[in-house]
Amino acid sequence: MENQSTIRNYTISDKEAVLNLLKLNTPAHFSAEEEKDLNYYLDHEIEQYFVLELNQHIVGCGGINFSEDNSTGIISWDIIHPEFQGQSLGSKLLKYRIGKLQQLETVHQIIVRTSQLSYKFYEKLGFRLLEVMNDYWAKGFHLYKMKYVDSTELSCTSE
Repeated sequence: MENQSTIRNYTISDKEAVLNLLKLNTPAHFSAEEEKDLNYYLDHEIEQYFVLELNQHIVGCGGINFSEDNSTGIISWDIIHPEFQGQSLGSKLLKYRIGKLQQLETVHQIIVRTSQLSYKFYEKLGFRLLEVMNDYWAKGFHLYKMKYVDSTELSCTSE
């Protein structure tokens, strides 16, 4: 049977599966201290959040939040099950959200706040590093703030 992946809106019944994805990625991509942050986010800060299912099992998740004036779309809480990393599922989920943000007239930039453990993934998909703050998420987990640069901007930058 061929793997069938779908992206759908998060529902509260997905919470346990999403928190489990975080645990499976701790400490490889997240600090143990971040579980309480994700739990709070899921209960209070979601603006748009999505789950990626493979053969009807949740194997990934990620969200979109917005600046106060809605001019900046913020990619948030990307998590892919470790057994499914490297299979383009994270890229599919990220591109899905970038596409949603690009359809909004109010959004003029897209940013992501990630760590040194994951920033290369975003860099490969068109994000450029703006700022680094050491020990931001937890000790040893640094903040890498990045901005999405569309293909026309990419062709103008030199590496």
